[in-house]
Amino acid sequence: MNDIVPDLIGIVKAIKKADFVYIIGNGGSASTANHFANDLVKMCGIKAMSLCANEAVVMAYANDNGYENVFSDQLKVFLTKNDLLITISGSGTSKNIVKAVQVAKKIGAGVYTFPTMRDYKCSMLEIENKHLRLAHDIVKKL
Repeated sequence: MNDIVPDLIGIVKAIKKADFVYIIGNGGSASTANHFANDLVKMCGIKAMSLCANEAVVMAYANDNGYENVFSDQLKVFLTKNDLLITISGSGTSKNIVKAVQVAKKIGAGVYTFPTMRDYKCSMLEIENKHLRLAHDIVKKL
C-alpha cells in the first residue's frame, strides 16, 4: 500500500490559526467537503464552511460565470488573508479548484490541498476513502 503521511500537525495548526476555514471539492469530494465542514463546526467549534453546500450559489455562479469560477468567485466575496482554504480533489487538476487556489494565494490566505490520486497512486474510489479518513484524523487532532 502506497500511503502518504500528510502533515497532520501542520494542517491542525493552520486550522486553529485561521479566522475561518473554507473547504471545496467536486463530486464525491464535495460531499467530503460538506462532511468535513460539518465536523469542524459541530465537533471542534471551528468556523468553517463548505463552498459546495449552497447549491443555489454554486448554480448561479456556474450559470452566469462558468463552472470553473464557482469557488474562486465565492472566495472573492468571503476569503481574507487570515483564512484557510482546504481543497479536496481526486485529480487536483479541476479548473475550478486550480482557480480557487490562485485566488486564495493572491489574497494571501493559507492553502492546504489534500493528497490526490497521483500522490497515492490509487483509484478515485480509494482516494475518496483516504480523504474522508484524513478529514476524520484531522478532527481527532483538533
